[in-house]
Parts: sequence; structure tokens; C-alpha cells
Amino acid sequence: MTSPRPAGKRRRCPLCRVEIEADLPEPPGDAACPHCDCWLRESAELLLQFQHRLGLMLGVAPSKIRPDSSLASDLGGESLDVAELVMDLEEEYDLTIPPDLARGMKTLADAVRFLADQRHERRT
Repeated sequence: MTSPRPAGKRRRCPLCRVEIEADLPEPPGDAACPHCDCWLRESAELLLQFQHRLGLMLGVAPSKIRPDSSLASDLGGESLDVAELVMDLEEEYDLTIPPDLARGMKTLADAVRFLADQRHERRT
């Protein structure tokens, strides 16, 4: 006998790529990934924006940019590119990213997770 599956649509977390069952509230809201704790809808939107932005900035096809891509080594970004990205994010989203936190952003998922958390906190 199999146990009933919880209600919800099967989907993959945009950052950790683990398959989960999640219901996103309607009207549009958000839910946290039970595996990596990212905000599912917010992270998916930001990931697409970042893939496009980094693709233009670094001359890389957006489809080649994965959440676990290293901003420096995998994408060929130099420290100046990463610093430029941090400054762009601060300006566009009207926030301050502390230098120690910015240095800790090694992957695209790190940057998306930080920004999604900041945006979610502002809404609540």
C-alpha cells in the first residue's frame, strides 16, 4: 500500500534543483523550498533576470549559466565583474550589500538567495 502524496504540484527548486511538492499561494505569493529554504517564486524570477544580465555582462549564453555556476571561475568573471554586479544590484534594488557578504557570494544561487530574502523581508 502506498501512502497518499501531499497535495501540491511537483516542481524543481530553481536554486537547489531538488524536486519538491509545493503549492504557491493564490493570489501570487511565495513558499520556501524545504531543502534549501529559498523563496521559490521570487528565486525563479531573479534567476532568469540574473542569467540574462550575466550573459550580457560576461558574453556567455544565459542557458549556460546555472544556479551553481561560480561567478568567478565557471563564468569567467573577474573580481571587477563581480564588484560591478554587486554595485548594480545595490542600485537597482535599493539595498546595501555588506562587503563581507558580497565576498561570500561565490555562486549565482548565493546572489539570488540573498536578494530574494531581502525582497521578501521588505514585503512582510
